[in-house]
Amino acid sequence: MEWTVDDVKESLLFVTAQSDVHVNIALFIDALDERTGDHRELLSLLHNLSKHARSANFRLRLCLASRPENIFQDAFTHAPGFAIPDMTKENIRQYRGTL
Repeated sequence: MEWTVDDVKESLLFVTAQSDVHVNIALFIDALDERTGDHRELLSLLHNLSKHARSANFRLRLCLASRPENIFQDAFTHAPGFAIPDMTKENIRQYRGTL
């Protein structure tokens, strides 16, 4: 089954609306830049989810990965993050030295 953005949006917003249970979600999304269509729609969904994450019963942790495209860098400029090549550079250098 392939999920549409609307399927994901509806499911996640349903979960955030549950006030009688405590919800902890860790959501890992890779390749944000590879989504076809308007990236702003996806960013809007993530922003709306993060607003709900401030409630007492709903805790959300997001881990997002993308190529460094401006739309994502601008959207997450204040979020903690890192560039994967910066974190793996030394490992690659060491590996190349063993060849």
